[in-house]
Amino acid sequence: MMIKVTRLNDDAFTFFNLNQKKNLDRIFDEDFIIFDLIFCGIWIVLLFVSQQIIPFLFGLFGFIVNFIVDYCIWYKIFKTRSVVIPNPSVSKIVVFFLYFGFTYGMIEFSFAITMILNSFIDSWWWIILLNVGWILSGFLSRKLKIADEKIIVSRKMGNGRYYFTIAEYGILLSFCFVNLFDLDFIKVVYLFFVGFITHFSFEMGLYVNKTRTTDLKTILLNSIFEFNVGIPILYFLTIIF
Repeated sequence: MMIKVTRLNDDAFTFFNLNQKKNLDRIFDEDFIIFDLIFCGIWIVLLFVSQQIIPFLFGLFGFIVNFIVDYCIWYKIFKTRSVVIPNPSVSKIVVFFLYFGFTYGMIEFSFAITMILNSFIDSWWWIILLNVGWILSGFLSRKLKIADEKIIVSRKMGNGRYYFTIAEYGILLSFCFVNLFDLDFIKVVYLFFVGFITHFSFEMGLYVNKTRTTDLKTILLNSIFEFNVGIPILYFLTIIF
């Protein structure tokens, strides 16, 4: 009797390979900054109108965290972040990173906290706003020729976020069994969903408008781990404060 053994193609395991290291690039026109800031301004107004003050404060915290990580740590110390801008200067690069940290930090952190503090039923419309806003910002930048000089932002991706995320969620699940911090399995799954949809919405806005130069599998992998590395920390901060 012969048993046929079928060998899976190596590509079948590519998605789950956490040892992949690659550059993640973002290429966009200068005028994208204008539309991104407009969207961020509308977002902040809606936070105040809907009385989401705590998420707004976490958004400011996100701005500070992102600037420190992106500029001070990745760009200045480890050199894993690079940026190419028109007519570069030291002051212009600092201003760019201030913008870079503000819109991303304000929107993503405040969105995640809004989702954590409220039920999905009460906050689903924020998901729609997040996706429409980021997709529309990129679309208007491509269609309206205001300032078309290219900006290229690149980052050398490491593996630390994978292992930290797995470890953090392992700790959260262990807390479920001993009834600590008001956690159960459903809440941990919801927190993971919040982390995923937060970054996936951002990535899809870039991908749809061809700002992100990568494949869909990489975007899905990044969405699973990138922001989820911080979600458990944000959750505990909401408990403390």
